[in-house]
Amino acid sequence: MKKSLIIAAFLALVGVNAFSQGTIRFVPNITGSYTTRIYNRDLIDPLLEQHGNAANGVPVGTTVYTGAPLAGSGFTTSLWVGSSSNALALVSGTSLGFRTGSAAGLWSEPAQTVIDGFGAGSTPSLLVRVWDNQGGTVTSWADVLLRPEIARGDSTIFAPSGGLGGTDAGGNIFLTPTLANMRSFNIHPVPEPSIIALGVLGLGALLLRRRK
Repeated sequence: MKKSLIIAAFLALVGVNAFSQGTIRFVPNITGSYTTRIYNRDLIDPLLEQHGNAANGVPVGTTVYTGAPLAGSGFTTSLWVGSSSNALALVSGTSLGFRTGSAAGLWSEPAQTVIDGFGAGSTPSLLVRVWDNQGGTVTSWADVLLRPEIARGDSTIFAPSGGLGGTDAGGNIFLTPTLANMRSFNIHPVPEPSIIALGVLGLGALLLRRRK
């Protein structure tokens, strides 16, 4: 009897863990549905941060990017998930490079992505982060944050196109959703505090000069 209870408890635990793993299609475009490209730094103002689809995006947007669409293994993308924008964690298996040619701006597509800790039918907060990996030497977002000169960018927080895929505890089946709610953005370095301070001082000096 005791052995049966242990087995039952184990099976219940396995079931709970299974239901806490929803799925999503971590792909930047689906023909006829959406196309979301990621762009390099702006050619005129390298520090410029931009969000929104361009004219060739789907849905069509109005943002003008002068930087080229990212291409090749020198850039890394990653998916982050959480119950709020203040508690985001990296989704395993989503650190990927970018495609080339006519598919530039679109990252390589993985197999169906599993999101641990969020069950089928849930709609967690999502964020896509991208950075210049400096020839494969910068392998994590933590490394990026230590080096302000490295170009990086992230999407705005968005929700999946529907509840995460899979079967919930009640036996309800959910189709795997997509990133259709995500929009394009660009990467850019972050100015160091000293540069910002010099800019503020310069602006202040200009204003004083005009007053005189």
